[in-house]
Amino acid sequence: MHDLTFAQKKLDFAQSWGQKQSLTVRTNQYPGWADGTAYLENDVNDSQLYQVNVKSGKRSIYTIPAKGDGGLCREK
Repeated sequence: MHDLTFAQKKLDFAQSWGQKQSLTVRTNQYPGWADGTAYLENDVNDSQLYQVNVKSGKRSIYTIPAKGDGGLCREK
């Protein structure tokens, strides 16, 4: 029997929730909130930033607002 413990890596909280990249698998990242009803999602497959409605799950490409128009809401 082979010992495979060297290949096992534990994910930290941020990796498991897609807030930063994992060493094992590329996952979408969730950098914050677009507004009070939609969160942001960086899709690793097409390198697009989307806003996703929390209730419906509808996803659309997110355009960063011009300076002074509000914008990205990050967790503190």
